[in-house]
This record gives sequence, C-alpha cells and structure tokens, in this order.
Amino acid sequence: MKVTQERLEGSRIALTVEVEPEQVNRATDRAYQHLGGQYVVPGFRKGKAPRHILRSFVGEQRIRQETLDHLLPDAYRDALKDTGVEPIADPEVELLTMEPEQPVSFKATVPVAPTVELGDYRTIHVEPQPVDIPEERIDAVIEDLRRQYATWEDVTDRGIESGDRIIADVNSTADGQTLIDAKDQQLAVGENGLPKEVDEGLLGTAAGEERTVLVTLPEDYPRPELAGKEAVYTIAVKSIKAPILPPVDDALAQRTPGISDVAALRADIRQRLQKAAEDAETERQRTAAVSELLKRSKLDYPAFLVERQIDRSLETFAGNVARQGFDPEQYFRMLGLTPEELRSRWRPDSEETVRRDLVLAELAKAEGIEPTEEQVTEELHRLVGNVPADQLPGLIAANPRILTAVRSSARERLALDRLVELALQSEAPPPEAATPAEETAPDEASAGGPQTESTENREIPE
Repeated sequence: MKVTQERLEGSRIALTVEVEPEQVNRATDRAYQHLGGQYVVPGFRKGKAPRHILRSFVGEQRIRQETLDHLLPDAYRDALKDTGVEPIADPEVELLTMEPEQPVSFKATVPVAPTVELGDYRTIHVEPQPVDIPEERIDAVIEDLRRQYATWEDVTDRGIESGDRIIADVNSTADGQTLIDAKDQQLAVGENGLPKEVDEGLLGTAAGEERTVLVTLPEDYPRPELAGKEAVYTIAVKSIKAPILPPVDDALAQRTPGISDVAALRADIRQRLQKAAEDAETERQRTAAVSELLKRSKLDYPAFLVERQIDRSLETFAGNVARQGFDPEQYFRMLGLTPEELRSRWRPDSEETVRRDLVLAELAKAEGIEPTEEQVTEELHRLVGNVPADQLPGLIAANPRILTAVRSSARERLALDRLVELALQSEAPPPEAATPAEETAPDEASAGGPQTESTENREIPE
C-alpha cells in the first residue's frame, strides 16, 4: 500500500492511498462471502451460488460497494498507522480509481488537532477605566422604584403621554399579511415592544380615538419575505391610565427588604450599581485582552469545531424554549426562521467562541495553568447553577465526561484571568513617533515656523 499526505488549510491532512490488487482481491473475496450468506439465489443453496451468478443476481454495483466497505476501513486504518496521523473526527473519503485487476486509490481528508501560534501576549496592554456612580444613576433607580409601586388612575381630560398604560385593539398588516390582530391589549406606552414609530404616533391620542401609523419593517425582520416592507399599524384606544408615583420618603425605602430610610436606600443602590459596574469593567478588560490576543495569534482549525459549537447553541436554545412550554420547531416557525437560518446567524459568534477557546487553552499550556480540585468544583457549581450538592454525584455519574468539560472550562477561565492580569500590569504603548512627513524642517523650527509633533497615544482596539 502506498500513502502520500498533504497538509491542507482548516487543520486537515489529505491522505492519498493506493491499495495493491492483492489486497483488493482479498476484500472482493470477503464481499462475495458476505453477500452469498445474505442472499438466496434461486436454484442454489445459500452461499453456494457461483460468483458470476451471484454478481448477476445482486448487480455489479452491489459487489463493488461491498468490496469497498471491506477494503476502505482497513486501508484507512493502515494509512493512519503508517503516517502517524491522529484524526479528531471522521474523514471525508473520495474514491479516485477502481478498475478490475488494478490498484484502488482513494483520498481521505482527515481533520486533525488545531494548531495555535500565540502572539506576544505579555505586551498586551489594557488600560483600566475608573468606575464611578454619579448621583443621577441612583436617582434613576429610585425613579424606577417609584414606577414599580405606582398606582394608576383613569385619564379622561387629555391624550396619551409616554409612560401611560392603555387598553387598545391592535391590528397590523404588511404586504397583505396579518402581523398582529389583538383585542383589548394592555400596553405600556414606550415599553410595549411595538416599533417606536407606533409609540410616538400614539402620543396625544384620546380614549375612543383610533390612530394609524406606517412603519418600515427592518431588514433583519424575522420573516425575511417582509423585511423592508411597509407595515400598517392601527391602534383603537379604549382607555388610558396615568401613573401616580409615590413620594421619595422612608415609606418608599422600606418597601426594599432590610432598608429603613432613604439614606440607606441610596447607599444600597450605590453598592449594587458599583458591583454591576465593576463586573462590567472586568468583562470589558477580558474582551479587550482576548480580542488583542486573537489579533496577534495564528490559528488553524477544522470547520467541524464551529459546526459543533452551533449544534450546542441550538440544543441550548431548544432546551430553553421547551422549558418555557413551547415546541422548539413551532417556535422556530413562529419566528419565521428555519434551523438552517439560525445556524447561519449563529455561525459568526460560534466561530469567535471556538477561536477564543483555542487561544485560551494554548495560553494555559504556555503559562502552566492547571486548576485545583477546589477550583474545578467551584466551576462545576457555576456551570450547573443551583443544583444541590447531594445531587452532583448523580449528575456526574449520568454524564462522566462532564468533569473533563468542567476542568477545561476552569482552566480557560484561569488563563483568561492571567491574561488580564498581565495586560493590566504591562506598560502602556509609547506615543506614536512622528512620521518623516510630519517632522519639522530645521529652518522652519529655527524661524518659529509651524511644528508638528504627534502626542496621540496608540490605543489597542477593544
């Protein structure tokens, strides 16, 4: 058997295999034996029909396929052994030649482990940004709290204002198709999910009036055949209610558990906003550092990794939909999307996830990062949520590979923390040097003429 190999993009190796006629003949013998034991040829006992009779009975193509079924797996395994190629998934096999009494040749395109060449990650710099909570943000949260505990009264002496609640019949059509046909809907003006043009068009409408608004549907509308089309929204307003907001006093503050007065309420809100802002800043730093690492690194990986990531996203999405009481297929149809269209939409994010995971795994190797058992347990709890501790052994027993996945996740999380740590400690890049065209000629400088000096700091894209 002769084997040649060629490295291809997408972390693949093409093995071209030529199988000698002797090995082909042995596979053909096995094919006839197997088919002879499967079929009863009229006039012969099972397995006793001559080859030419059996071939006429089952057809030349069936003999050919059976021969290949016996030949190719063994030849492929031998080719892997001879070349030392280690596949990470099934190959794509293409038959090249198969003629009587001649060698059989085929090409197996084999996906192999990704290759990652890390860039200089130790010089990546991320500038931390200060986290400050202005009083206006605290005021906004308190205003939301007032709206949460508002009472509502009927309005008869004015039209609709933003923030009102209305009862209305809603009808919408586009290109002859009905989008909405709902009676007695309660809508919060400005917060109802309808296009903003509809909310704006409702302002000033009195109870008992009807308002028609034209809206151009966006290009990414879930039903592609209607994207960019004009939709007609007709809203028949039946009643209007306005919010009566409670005053900002200790009584309002005490509606929050553990809070006794307004001062304590503001302090509690500030603490929660501070924590959220710090978490957002941490995430920004992580995103910036990984983004720069990806720019500096070279990756080669098989396409099936992206498809597998999309599969996981689809499974998670379908599971979430099912838990909400919907049939996933019906839900897809309701969105006007097929699973194939969802795959297309999720492919860019899935590819980014694969690339991110690969560079972080390689960074963990470079930095010698390995999680402790305690860190693996913490990661397990983070991933599975509020599963009681006594149920974890059963969860792991039902899916033994879960610990491998959790350990990998913990390792990459630690690698990400290390990357951010290095990025915050590294020195900021120096100011950009002036280009020759920007440098000032000596006679201009001495004469007090215009001088150009670049003081702009080079920013790392985030």
